[in-house]
Amino acid sequence: MSPLHRRTASTAFVLSLPFALTLTTTGGCLVEGDGVYERAEAPASGGEGGAGPGGAGGSAGTGGDGGTGGSGGQAGPTFTEVEPILIAKCGACHGATPLPSTPSLVTYEAASAQAVRIVVRTMEGGGMPPVGSPPCTADEIATLAAWQAAGAPPAAEAPPAEGTWADVEPIFVERCGPCHGATPSRGAPFPLTDYASAAAHAERCAIRAEEGSMPPPGQGVEPCTADEIRRLRLWADADAPE
Repeated sequence: MSPLHRRTASTAFVLSLPFALTLTTTGGCLVEGDGVYERAEAPASGGEGGAGPGGAGGSAGTGGDGGTGGSGGQAGPTFTEVEPILIAKCGACHGATPLPSTPSLVTYEAASAQAVRIVVRTMEGGGMPPVGSPPCTADEIATLAAWQAAGAPPAAEAPPAEGTWADVEPIFVERCGPCHGATPSRGAPFPLTDYASAAAHAERCAIRAEEGSMPPPGQGVEPCTADEIRRLRLWADADAPE
């Protein structure tokens, strides 16, 4: 991995990573010791140079001297992947109670505000973690850089636990709601999109989904998938927990 190249104002910091990441700065420079700089940002694409392929879902872009190869790409890692790195490698000084004159980096709000600086400082030659502490590995640096390049997304929300109302509610809304909505229509006798009503008919709904009679054919609603039928059965067998 190449060290961080520091140049004068209005030039570019070139970061050599598994993919190229360019941080431009204007009117400032990297200050030894605390890494203070006035402005640093990752552009969407590189400057003039050879063409590079776009990421998945994006188009081919123009490569450049340290620029990125394309404008699109897959979503990067979330704070779920980044948080353990920050706790292990930054937490001793930048923890919930940080050292004087240092920011905390173990909460999403604090870390996302310092995302670019974290990438710069954890790279080879960036000075963090300080000498005497285990440095970030190449994989950890790549994860931090990908997180920053993706816009520092927050932690991914955990899916609802199977066998709960939160897990099956979308099925009732999508598959039953057109007829059994808050105001039932098309001859439906009761709503099924609120917990109390759905729980009262949990076993019946599971059976009707299993036999393929609900949603009724010809109503323009796709039938339940095998996974949805399985989740409805799991919920009904657990006595429809909320």
